[in-house]
Amino acid sequence: MKSVAPRNKVPQLNIPKRSALLVALAVLASACFGAQVASAGPDICVAANNDVRHRSDPLGTDCLAEGQGSVAVAIGDGSSAIATLGDHNRARVIGDGSTAQAAFGSNNTATVTGDGSQASAEGNNNTARVRGDGSRATANGDNNTATVNGDGSSADAGLGDPFHDDHIGENNTATVNGDGSQAQAGIGDNNTATVNGNGSNAFAYNGDGNTAIADGDGCTGALTPIAAGGGDTQTCTGTHSATASGSLNVQNDSVQGEVNVQGEDDVQGDANNDQGDANNDQGSDNGKADEQSNGKDDNANGKDDNGKGKDDNGKGKDK
Repeated sequence: MKSVAPRNKVPQLNIPKRSALLVALAVLASACFGAQVASAGPDICVAANNDVRHRSDPLGTDCLAEGQGSVAVAIGDGSSAIATLGDHNRARVIGDGSTAQAAFGSNNTATVTGDGSQASAEGNNNTARVRGDGSRATANGDNNTATVNGDGSSADAGLGDPFHDDHIGENNTATVNGDGSQAQAGIGDNNTATVNGNGSNAFAYNGDGNTAIADGDGCTGALTPIAAGGGDTQTCTGTHSATASGSLNVQNDSVQGEVNVQGEDDVQGDANNDQGDANNDQGSDNGKADEQSNGKDDNANGKDDNGKGKDDNGKGKDK
């Protein structure tokens, strides 16, 4: 019998399970978005564990992941994702001209879905999320969370203490659901600032355990809920709009988290009313013009009658 040579064993790579998972995620992201790159052509950059695993355009979208278990993914033109200066940081961007940064500590997460937006989580165990265009979320310190769902809005959790630089704040939460709104919670611990509406503000800081809530549109200026000092709670509810004199007028006491589309109908109604008034004014002017012309005709007829009278007088003289 012929002897059969033993088969060569495939060498086993000594890759930690977490690193192998990150590599698989990077490859999967590249494969999943490959068709999108071919058709729509957005830039893609994937980095994990101190290495850039995929970059579709070296001069386009940028990504950087440094530290154990850190991952950075950027999908979009002119965007960047940075997870560095710590371990287990996550940074992700889906959109054009946006930036996500998780750094200066460990276990931070910064995500952006939208164009021209920014998310920054710096410290330890912070989370900054943005879903919208032209918005910003910042979480600095430890265990702080900043979330924005809307366009042109901002949320800041942690903030900075100008008097105690070593204590930015912990366990603060700033949340915005709306457009053109702002929420700030920090310069202390366990503060919460929440906005549900458009063009509204909520501030909770300068102490611990403060709560500021804006439920509705137009909670700004004198109506801005500002909770400070410690254990303070301030709220603003309803939908408010600025009048011509600059003061605020309460239109509706109910809480509305979405844009009120009826305002557009009101504007259109006003335009129609203005047009109707213009037509009425024009009709009045036409009536006056007709009356004046009729009056002129009557005067002319009168002159004719006078002329006839003179003729009659003339005939009388002849007789």
